[in-house]
Amino acid sequence: MKKNYRSLKFFSSVLLILVILIPFLSDVQDSIYPAIEITDASVGYYQSNTCNISLLSVLKKNYNNLQNIEFRENNYAALNCLGKVTGLDKSSDLFVLSIGTNSNYTLFFQGILWCLIVLLFSQNFSTKNIKYKLILVLTTFFTLQHLSEERFYSRVNQYFSSNLNLENTYLFNIFMTYFIIFLLLSLFIENNEKSIINKFPYMFLMIGTFNGFNLNFYSLIFSYLGLKNFLTRKFITKFNLIYFTFSLLWIFTTKDSNSYFDTDKLKGFINSSNTTYSLIYWAILYFLIFHCFIYLYRVSDLDLKELSINFLISGSLLTIFGILGSVSKFQNFLNYMIFGQNKRGINTFESIAGNTWRGFSSSAESIAEFLGFGILFCILLVVNKKIDFDWKLFSLSIFPIYSLYRTNNIAVVLSLIFICSFVLIQNLPKNYLKILNNKFFILIASLSIFSISTYLIFSSFDYDYVSKLLIYEASLQSNFFSNMEVYGKWLYTTNYFENNDIYSLIFLENAGTPSSTLRFITQIFHQENFNIPFIPNLVVVLSFVSLLINRSGLWSIFIAKYNPNLLEAIVGNGPSQFNNYLYKLKLNLFAYKEVPDSLPTSLFLPHSSFLDIIVFFGILGFLIFTLWNFYVMYVETYENYFKMLLFFLLINFFKSDSILYINSFTLLMFTYVLILNNRDKYFYEN
Repeated sequence: MKKNYRSLKFFSSVLLILVILIPFLSDVQDSIYPAIEITDASVGYYQSNTCNISLLSVLKKNYNNLQNIEFRENNYAALNCLGKVTGLDKSSDLFVLSIGTNSNYTLFFQGILWCLIVLLFSQNFSTKNIKYKLILVLTTFFTLQHLSEERFYSRVNQYFSSNLNLENTYLFNIFMTYFIIFLLLSLFIENNEKSIINKFPYMFLMIGTFNGFNLNFYSLIFSYLGLKNFLTRKFITKFNLIYFTFSLLWIFTTKDSNSYFDTDKLKGFINSSNTTYSLIYWAILYFLIFHCFIYLYRVSDLDLKELSINFLISGSLLTIFGILGSVSKFQNFLNYMIFGQNKRGINTFESIAGNTWRGFSSSAESIAEFLGFGILFCILLVVNKKIDFDWKLFSLSIFPIYSLYRTNNIAVVLSLIFICSFVLIQNLPKNYLKILNNKFFILIASLSIFSISTYLIFSSFDYDYVSKLLIYEASLQSNFFSNMEVYGKWLYTTNYFENNDIYSLIFLENAGTPSSTLRFITQIFHQENFNIPFIPNLVVVLSFVSLLINRSGLWSIFIAKYNPNLLEAIVGNGPSQFNNYLYKLKLNLFAYKEVPDSLPTSLFLPHSSFLDIIVFFGILGFLIFTLWNFYVMYVETYENYFKMLLFFLLINFFKSDSILYINSFTLLMFTYVLILNNRDKYFYEN
């Protein structure tokens, strides 16, 4: 009976997927506009016959020419253009073929597809526990997002309408699609909530960003669980009160503006607008996501063996599909549509800039951290004898290790080697080199090696130069001496630093021009203002660290750009809100090797998840985040080795923007759940 049930699920899912894909595979044999071979001579033909030629017929006619064709989605296309050619252009040596992928349809297509995939993991199929009230509330909530981010949706969907009346078929269709998706999700969640967390590694394979929407599939799942937790717990809790206070302050400081954030590769987990309504939407969404992980911590049954296998399978599959997308441009298009990528995977097998290959992911840093985390997770379980190392585990680890190597993320590799070495030494037999089993010895040896290495690295640099590096670079990026040429600006700025007259440069000569952040760290740098015995100057330490991890130029731009008022500095601008950071203070960036020429007009991120937290939640939010991590690291647990995973993530998040991606954000939340579940096991055993 169980076998028949599984077969029924599988074949019904395949049938539904085929029905969904029919519009993209339709081929009109008797069309008066047949597909022809794509060459320079046929560009005009395809441009003048838009919405008449199907994708399938183009594939048939150009089977041997696919490597010269790049497929692009056209979300703004009308429904009658669905799955048909909407344009053809030539860029360099490639033909760019535009395919109609109307946002309304792809929401339904991707939503149903991903729901069917998660239902395949279901262990039960009972409809008794479906929560219709939760479904109705969340359907309304996500529909209203379209009104709060009107500028985003009006740019990607020609049917968009913000009119709140019964004649608005756009909102009605969106509402009904969300309702169906939540109905299927409720069917899955209510029957599998205890085991959901064990499937988490597949978030890096099925990324889940809706094409043409600033929304991620996992936001729907998390909000469902979060609302369920919120409604079943006490309203007045410490977390709720703190978050509610932050929210009120965000709303109080927000001033509606026309600034628009092009979501780019952050699509699905970033606020595109700078309005009160969009702020409220994202504040509520984050609130529900936090409550989701509180709920998962309470109900989850963690299966460490299943998790280890899922980490390696996910890592292997994303490597394989990344390679396929690199060698086949049509597969690259399918990857984007089927897996819901934030940004197209890399379309060449060659590395970017000669070293980095991000493959399937939109971020080489984020995917390297996931791969490193999965490998470390398995090593920790094997070393501590929670799972056996066998040929299955070995074979599954080949692709993730290869993909990690191709990302060329030195920080991930070094931190992985360091932590693994620490764990292996710690688990040596007691009768073998006893001194190496002493934790104090390991700590002192590690610090000594780090100190010597740091000294050797910086011995060739002048201390005075390195200590001022961040302020110096930030001053070059600021709008000082804007009427001068680049060389004159550099000469004048450098002269002030050589004469140790930084205060005059920033507070006297350019009063009102530098960002509040640059003014603040300049004050910290002056010892007469922050002269604390035996404690090194914070700015000097950051300058040394930024040089060590190659972040001096990038962090200096953050310092030059970030211009909050006092309240914004304390509580931030709100979750996923980058508008004020990007547009509040315009810069004329000083050109040097770390800053590409296109940077002033493209997406520029702080390049540190810690800085991202400061932008969103302010210094106070970052302080709470820091204290929380200290608590988690020092809490008594049954097995302390899981804390190594948190340490691994934090040191890598320090130099990457990975927390801006929902799957990497979830990786951090998952680690907290893992450690705190281990804490509960410790207290139960004792």
